[in-house]
Amino acid sequence: MTVLAMVALGAAPAAATTIPPGSVEVVVADSVLSSDNKQAQAFCPQGKRVIGGGALVSGSSNVVITESRPISQGTGESFLVTALEDQTKTTASWMVRSFVFCAVAPPGLEIVTTQSVRTSEPVTQQRAQCPAGKGLIGSGGLIQSGFGELDLGMVPNGQGFTTASTVIAKEDADGFAGQYRVVSFAVCATGNAFPDFQVSSAEVRNSQPNKKAFALCPIGYRVTGVAGATGAPGTHLVFFKPTTAFSPSTVEVAATTTSPIVGDWGVTAIAYCAR
Repeated sequence: MTVLAMVALGAAPAAATTIPPGSVEVVVADSVLSSDNKQAQAFCPQGKRVIGGGALVSGSSNVVITESRPISQGTGESFLVTALEDQTKTTASWMVRSFVFCAVAPPGLEIVTTQSVRTSEPVTQQRAQCPAGKGLIGSGGLIQSGFGELDLGMVPNGQGFTTASTVIAKEDADGFAGQYRVVSFAVCATGNAFPDFQVSSAEVRNSQPNKKAFALCPIGYRVTGVAGATGAPGTHLVFFKPTTAFSPSTVEVAATTTSPIVGDWGVTAIAYCAR
């Protein structure tokens, strides 16, 4: 993989004390370009912790993001993205990109992980809850044993100050005969003032096969992570990422269909924000 960028997101306003001004960086890493299932893992620089991330696939509509999650362990602070070809497969060359948001650790930083039982339900939700007194600043999700036939989505438990993230796994248009498991990740921290952490979301709903949604952080806040979800079987996320590498306050989420959809369907963009 190649690290493409490591850039400061810019100084936060004077009132920003939970995440020090100028301490946030975005690191971007790409996989190889090929026709195989693949991963991309972007690492934080030494001394900084992962607080969130984003993901992108490019080159084929028959590729599904199945893992997008923060990792904090002895091998380094990072954000891992995995994508698999769906049952249709593709001979095209495609790639995966990982975005990791890194910062000096805010107070009480931790990653909460929960997992579902193995299931064959057409839709499964799994919630990760921050401990009392902590707020949500990023999220992640993983579908195990879905073989590219389930779509990954992540949504918080509301807007504004939120405390939990829910991973949504849904089968594709013709279903999935096997069993799978869903893992949910919530990146949590303690704010020095209320409300230092905010979540903003926006939905676009129409009948078009491809669409984008944009979510904006409140004035004075900057992005610490990105997530998104689609609402109809046969649709999946293509990317969820910041709109710019320099001091982003807006995130962009794109989705597509792999089979004809009758009527409107929606895509939701989620911006995790801090000051």
